[in-house]
Amino acid sequence: MERKTILVVSPSLGTGGREKIALNTVRCFEQLGYRAVLVVFRRCETEYPYDGERVDLDEPPRTGTAGRIRAQLARARKLRSLRQRYRAECVYSLGEAANIANVLSGRHERGKTVISLHGNAELRTGFVPGWVYRHADRVVCVAQDMQYRLKQLYPALENTVVIENGYELSAAGAGKDGPSGSGSLRIAAMGRLNEVKGFDRLITSFCVIRHAVPDAVLTIIGKGAGEEKLKALVRGLGLRDAVRFPGFLPDPVPVLAQHNMFALTSYEEGFPNAMIEAMGCGLPVVASDCPTGPREILSEAYSPEPVRETRTEKYGVLVENSDAGFEGRFGGAVVDLWNNPEQRAAYEGACPRRAGDFSLERYREKLKELLDDPDVRK
Repeated sequence: MERKTILVVSPSLGTGGREKIALNTVRCFEQLGYRAVLVVFRRCETEYPYDGERVDLDEPPRTGTAGRIRAQLARARKLRSLRQRYRAECVYSLGEAANIANVLSGRHERGKTVISLHGNAELRTGFVPGWVYRHADRVVCVAQDMQYRLKQLYPALENTVVIENGYELSAAGAGKDGPSGSGSLRIAAMGRLNEVKGFDRLITSFCVIRHAVPDAVLTIIGKGAGEEKLKALVRGLGLRDAVRFPGFLPDPVPVLAQHNMFALTSYEEGFPNAMIEAMGCGLPVVASDCPTGPREILSEAYSPEPVRETRTEKYGVLVENSDAGFEGRFGGAVVDLWNNPEQRAAYEGACPRRAGDFSLERYREKLKELLDDPDVRK
């Protein structure tokens, strides 16, 4: 019997968190017995390795309002042709640009149209985003906080569902090298080197940390347009010997396992992949209480109420996300945790278990529930 086809649409396979989740999504659909075809808008210079079935629409981003509209219409037209050629059972898209093309291509076509939101910045008001949300068969939010915020913007929206990202964590869980309290303080951070990740304020916070823990070191894993600016900040603060930039690592687990704390200072997230990978390695976490993801991951239960000052949660420490006084609060939270070996030991045991709540197996089962849901219109 011929397998039914699902198209998974991602703007690219560039080395980012959303792109990694796109590959995990393809993998899960294949494991569920579907023929999963990855559709991208363009190829990138640096990409995750992928040897599965793939279609390149050859429609890269264009500049200007008119250019962006032409690009989206061209993508939607080509995607509609793919829907028809493959007789797609479902088209699952990741991220704003892919979601627009998906919904446009799915009007009056067979198969389910499922869009997914992977960043707080994708929560927008206006005619176009509202039309896209309403005309998708399902809107997947990768965090409870994201669903809450989306419903604040569109109270009448009834087609949302929460499916947190899924991760292959078996290797990560086995990668931890020694207890978190051994040796000197070694802090890891990871992500694309751009402004939204807040690595500038992490580096400034590190000055506070070094004042209290002089032999502390910081490793920032990743690459991006802001790399030279961050390195200049490190030099300007006299931290060159204490802050390392190993670049993008296809498998960051061996490097994470050499550290004993993880720091997240993002201004906003979607569902922070890097933090889950670090927790899988048993690293205690100090994180900004940014939208969306960190609060519900580190807390016992989700609450929409933001953290004030600093709060110790079951799976990590949350720090108020406001700019005023952030460096002092965050640096102080790291130092306080470092000086509390009992709390760090508790986190070391709890973090891998919590990361396991977001396993690839759990993600696959939630995708199956989505596809089997009789209330999905198509």
